[in-house]
Amino acid sequence: MEKWLHFRNIWFLLFSVLFLLHLLFERLLMIRIPFADNYLDPLLFMPILLHCILWEQRFIFKKGLNFKLGTSEIIIWLIIISILTEYFFPKWNLGFTADIWDVFPYGLGTIFFMLFMNKPIIKIDQ
Repeated sequence: MEKWLHFRNIWFLLFSVLFLLHLLFERLLMIRIPFADNYLDPLLFMPILLHCILWEQRFIFKKGLNFKLGTSEIIIWLIIISILTEYFFPKWNLGFTADIWDVFPYGLGTIFFMLFMNKPIIKIDQ
């Protein structure tokens, strides 16, 4: 049960719900909010992805509840995702648009993760 504590992180839950709500508004209800449509997904993507990578390291690779991702590893993920989403995906699929400005929300989301989410889990015994 300990491994599911990781997903009770308030920021992870908030960003995941916000991401899903945005998808609902944008894709199903056809409600467009231009700024959110352009930059909300890249902003939320990095903290969600990095949090899942952190979970993987802690529980699949058994690095423990105190493990944190290193700064260099986080920056490498930011670079990989930026190159994939802004260079390769638009070349492979016309549904993707290359927009260098998306790198800034990826960076902001990454900084947010580093400051507020990349923390050891504190277990509270009941």
